[in-house]
Amino acid sequence: MCGVVGIIGSPYSAQEAYQGLLLMQHRGQDAAGILSLESKNNNYHLHKDQGLVDTVFNKDNLYQLRGEIAIGHTRYSTIGVSELKDVQPQMINYPYGIGLAHNGNLVNIQELKENLKNEKNRYIYSDNDAETLLNIIAGELADSEKEENFSVKDMARAVSKVYSSAKGGYSVIGTIAKKGFFAFRDPNGIRPLIFGKRDLTEEEKDKSSFKESYCFASESNTMNYLDYDIIRDVRAGEFIFIDFEGNVHSEQLSQKKHTPCMFEWVYFANPDSVLDEENVYASRHRMGEFLGKKVKELVNEGFISPDVVVPVPETSRISSISLSETSGVPCRELLIKNRYIQRSFILNTQKSRERAVKLKLSPVAQEIKGKNVLLVDDSVVRGTTSKRIIEMVKKAGAKDVYFASACPPILNPCFYGIDFPHKEELLAYQKSLKEIEHILGADKVIYMSIEELKAALKKKNACMACLDGNYPVDVSAGQEFNQSRNSKGASANGDIHARAY
Repeated sequence: MCGVVGIIGSPYSAQEAYQGLLLMQHRGQDAAGILSLESKNNNYHLHKDQGLVDTVFNKDNLYQLRGEIAIGHTRYSTIGVSELKDVQPQMINYPYGIGLAHNGNLVNIQELKENLKNEKNRYIYSDNDAETLLNIIAGELADSEKEENFSVKDMARAVSKVYSSAKGGYSVIGTIAKKGFFAFRDPNGIRPLIFGKRDLTEEEKDKSSFKESYCFASESNTMNYLDYDIIRDVRAGEFIFIDFEGNVHSEQLSQKKHTPCMFEWVYFANPDSVLDEENVYASRHRMGEFLGKKVKELVNEGFISPDVVVPVPETSRISSISLSETSGVPCRELLIKNRYIQRSFILNTQKSRERAVKLKLSPVAQEIKGKNVLLVDDSVVRGTTSKRIIEMVKKAGAKDVYFASACPPILNPCFYGIDFPHKEELLAYQKSLKEIEHILGADKVIYMSIEELKAALKKKNACMACLDGNYPVDVSAGQEFNQSRNSKGASANGDIHARAY
């Protein structure tokens, strides 16, 4: 999972992209990059590096990123060895000069690489899907490389090639020298992408050849902050092209069942964002209400007797509050977070995730001692963090510790951009509730059901393959996909890691 932001029209496009990336830092903490393009002289400028957004960029290198077009990317990498060659945006000089960044994952990546090598004589340098997507597009555009022959239809044809060959979930933004800006979303709309518009000020118009500026981003709160009026979500299978005259071209190239990833609402997205017309905060609040009803029933039936509800910071706070309101059990912030520690779910290795738990949370022992504690988290994937927190709370003196998850049991691997590609790593895989409770050390584990989650999200067609095994996109190449990940992981401390996204 990554975050992307694209700007076309603003004379301060790179600065806006930088601010947008800061707001999406939670979507990737490994690396960041911005590519800018000057429409008048068609000069590209690129800066990218490993690290957090505010460490990668400074006043000097942002000043060098001139132009009315910018595409930015913040990277969520779970590859064993992180390398600069995998950091986005990616560029290619033939034909035209194309830059691209994407959020998502390609299941059949090995097949695509082989086809590019054998059929197009194009060799992929990095381990990033973005370079493969870039070469698919460039290979199709090469047939119309003469400037006078290029048309939006040529670009649409290239994107159609991506749709017909690339299996997975992806949202893509990019730019073509002398031509314009493009964006598209996978045929099932698994990965999010939103676009908006704002009028330029008179001062900005003096510095830009555009009258309006357009923004594309993974989350809506980015546009709200940058003062863009949200037009809508990019539709599943939709291709959008904005030329240097500011004309917006849109074409529906593929029409399949829209299945946005449920994990955006459960965990990844900012609570103040709206994705596919559904507010993240409201969704998480409803999750807590459903959990609260379950807790109330268990209390009435005598199975549990919680004295206090304690959210596991920070994503679960909203659900914890509504759970408390529904069940009548008071909610208290008794796990204090060290805000300078990365989100443990997206750290590179299992060992680093385990160490991070010890650093990032401190229990308020005086308030916990002698009480029955109901911990609430957004989800349980591997169970590493949950187990350590339960141990921590019991060590602080809790009597019984119950654990509630706002997401149903995760039983299947994800191939579309969330980092759990191996079913054997999943806590709930082939285990009963009693076995899960034993592994975690919890006195009771409470899960939401899939139907309750659908109702909370108000998304009957959301991708829930990790819960129910119903994959909206072919994952027959999944075994080869996982083998490539295993080979990557073998190079770093013997742990299993995923590719770069």
